[in-house]
Amino acid sequence: MLLNEGSGQPLYAQLTTLLKHQIETQQFKPGARLPSEKELCDLFNVSRITVRKAMNDLAVMGLVYTVPGKGAFVSLPKLREPLKPLSGFTEDMIKRGYQPYSRLLNSEIIHADDALASKMNVQPGTEIVHFTRLRMVNPEEIPIAIQTNYLLHMYCSNILNINLERISLYDTLRNVYHLKLDRAETTIAARLATSEELRQLNLIKPAAVLTSDQVTYLPTGEIIEVVNSVFRSDLYQLSVVM
Repeated sequence: MLLNEGSGQPLYAQLTTLLKHQIETQQFKPGARLPSEKELCDLFNVSRITVRKAMNDLAVMGLVYTVPGKGAFVSLPKLREPLKPLSGFTEDMIKRGYQPYSRLLNSEIIHADDALASKMNVQPGTEIVHFTRLRMVNPEEIPIAIQTNYLLHMYCSNILNINLERISLYDTLRNVYHLKLDRAETTIAARLATSEELRQLNLIKPAAVLTSDQVTYLPTGEIIEVVNSVFRSDLYQLSVVM
């Protein structure tokens, strides 16, 4: 497939337009890996410089993103998330037509230090369930967020024996442990990603992330959960519905 060298439009612009059309018509679906630089060079008989300029234009448009060492991928439509504190990631992604996936990064029972005890309004030394998950969507497992949860162990004993990579945590708290999640308070902020967040979320430095800190309460006023979420800002938006 050749581009028109006699056209007044630069080759990289022609390639940008062609790939943009293929992405918008879902010839390349969201999350799909695009052909490599070499494959595009061979396919269109152009130089690597031409391909790189075209890919840069597509990245600026928000249509593609690059994973170091893996190549370029078609971006997901930006997920616009209304703040619904008692609705979890799994439920939200399913409602949007995406298949959610999780990778458990760590899980343990800890004893609350002074800072965590103060945040959860418990005595220092109280047993807390602590786990961190990388949240992803679609078969390509595109990373969307890192979520770190702290749960009051006395209300959900043995929860670490449940498959935290596949379950809906809030469904489990409601249906397995019969807990009523009464209300939640959420704080939103933005900052630059740490080196570990860059690695886990496949971002290139510098990259901005959105953070959400949520405290969830039982009807008694006790805090059942504190969760910190770090979202990719290129794929995720948070909105407030009044």
